Amino acid sequence: MFKPLAGILLTLVASLALPAGPSALRAEPEAPLVIADPRGDRGLLAPFAHRRDGMGYIYTGFLFDTLVEKDETGAFVPGLALHWQASGDGLVYDIDLDPSARWQDGHPLTAQDVAFTVDYLRRHRHGFVSVEAIGEAVALDEARLRLRLTRPDAGFVGEVLAGMPVLPAHVYRDIEDPQRFASLEAAAGSGPYRLATFDKAQGRYRLEAVAGHRAGPPRFSTVVITRLAPEAAALALIRGEADIVPNLMPAKAAEVAAAGKLVIETSSGHPVRLLFNHRNPVLAPLAVRRALAHALDRQALADIAYQGHAQVAEAGYFQKGSRWLRDGGLPGYAFDPQQAERLLTEAGWTRDAAGNWQTEGAPDTLRLVVGEDMRRLAVTLADQFARFGLKVALSVLEQGALQDRLASDEFDLALASTSTLGDPNGIGRRIVGDDWRHDRFPGDQNLRDLLRRQSEALDADERQRLLWQFEDLYLAQLPSLMLVDPVWMTGHSPRVVPVMPADGVAIGIPSPLHRSLFYRPGAL
Repeated sequence: MFKPLAGILLTLVASLALPAGPSALRAEPEAPLVIADPRGDRGLLAPFAHRRDGMGYIYTGFLFDTLVEKDETGAFVPGLALHWQASGDGLVYDIDLDPSARWQDGHPLTAQDVAFTVDYLRRHRHGFVSVEAIGEAVALDEARLRLRLTRPDAGFVGEVLAGMPVLPAHVYRDIEDPQRFASLEAAAGSGPYRLATFDKAQGRYRLEAVAGHRAGPPRFSTVVITRLAPEAAALALIRGEADIVPNLMPAKAAEVAAAGKLVIETSSGHPVRLLFNHRNPVLAPLAVRRALAHALDRQALADIAYQGHAQVAEAGYFQKGSRWLRDGGLPGYAFDPQQAERLLTEAGWTRDAAGNWQTEGAPDTLRLVVGEDMRRLAVTLADQFARFGLKVALSVLEQGALQDRLASDEFDLALASTSTLGDPNGIGRRIVGDDWRHDRFPGDQNLRDLLRRQSEALDADERQRLLWQFEDLYLAQLPSLMLVDPVWMTGHSPRVVPVMPADGVAIGIPSPLHRSLFYRPGAL
């Protein structure tokens, strides 16, 4: 038997609470499954209210079903849709829904709900899913749906059918601003769990299994997500007070394993990139960006900043573990100070008497801005630049201030990390999109054309060829520089078996919290 949970983890002081409905399972024959999350507060677990991060999306996915799901291997399997069929030209999808699907308040889930969801997401932008390729969503009857696309979309199943949380029309129909829809009614979907309590101040959630879910009863009648600092999370796992720590501190891995717990290690697929302010005329010349790339020893960055718990990132775009990565990867920007010096000289830079680089006769100091979680890497990177003669002014900011500085272009260099997993249709947003974490690269028309053509290529081999052409151009143009790919560790008890498909869970989020963790064998 496992030790009972400590009282502090069992006591959830709810700031929001739903009255217990008929869908909640009353019996609790075993201790809750406890997930220790270092942040804890991911916002209200509703499609428009959770924080815009991968974990908020994943947790919300425990409450809201999608039309298609991924199994443990990453293959697409039925979700709310029992069958889906695309026309030969990829412009029409006919979908048959599971007639047993129900909303958590007992209402039947119908094709009209799915058509409503598509229309609602057209009017209200979702942070993770775009329905712009859908021209029309028509409910043929209660259980049959037809989606007409405006163009072929090679990633439609993975990005939309497997990514779009289906909304209850009877709940959201009159909601004009879903981001301000803050009652727990907003979190009542058709998934295997309902949100029983949410304590924002403490960063704790209590999820209760839903009776009569189409996939059968979940493995755990209660799931608790609780905020615990990294060291406290590892200790809770050792003591049997937590069951899974998705972001285990590497320094605690040996101690956790020695206590009889299990540790898995994966490449994150979430590389840290060096962002360039492309609106700064100093960094606009390609030769300057290439010089900065050659001035950095990326292996030393991994060794020093991550103490060996990271690997040098693939220089193109796709990282190790991605099915789109070509054999052997791509040659990167090797550490070559002499080449860096030649490139800066060609760009018109000179050294002053002290050996520091300057342009137009004035010393240049590069403003590097980072979040607190990347402080160690930033200090190591700034030190390397300083030894090459590039002055760096480092600012370590909290996330809101960092976002403001990047959005307003008050920086020269920055560090950011976003997933490279999932369907490649998301690449365009990450490179040319205006999100503060993106490259915001003006690009050239060839790069944009390749991204568009690959998204419409229904032949897998043709799509792979176009993606490799894109990678060649990405490496040549250097919208950003892939630095290191951290190693992520997950600690867990034998009660659970974490699963992280090679291309990530859901829409490609690198996390071990695959939904199979909660389903009984054979349910997916």
